Amino acid sequence: MQAGRILIMANVRREISRIPAAVVTLALLAMSGCTSEEGPRVDDPLTTDTAAMTTAQTTATPEVVSGATVAVAIKDNRIAVSPNLPPGPVLFTIANSGTQLHSFTIEGEGIARGLDRNLAAGESGTLDVVLREGTYLAYCPILKHRDEGEAVEIEVAP
Repeated sequence: MQAGRILIMANVRREISRIPAAVVTLALLAMSGCTSEEGPRVDDPLTTDTAAMTTAQTTATPEVVSGATVAVAIKDNRIAVSPNLPPGPVLFTIANSGTQLHSFTIEGEGIARGLDRNLAAGESGTLDVVLREGTYLAYCPILKHRDEGEAVEIEVAP
């Protein structure tokens, strides 16, 4: 009987280790009582026409609260993300909705952080960053993607 319990526990631990960190984070947030009623969130840019989005689209982008999850869509030759964010912790959820390999880096105010891997078409990843007031540049660091339009300036202010 004891050997059976040990085997079951080993299998449970192995299965739990396969759960992506983002799923664990979301589960922890759900258990802590955080809900979407706590404040507005950025609309998922993948549900809008990102071809029509520009970095000057500040009036059409909803306000993002500190500690929020911010959706980022990277398509070939463009990045769709809110250009205005509050200072504090932000979890960027980056989705490659293009056909090429992409990644995500944010630099500014003494911060230079990026995804730890490149994203193939259809893949996504997350990046935790604590932003201070100031101006940041978010871009795809692969080849000449930044020069080809995969860059956006983000203003962080209260």
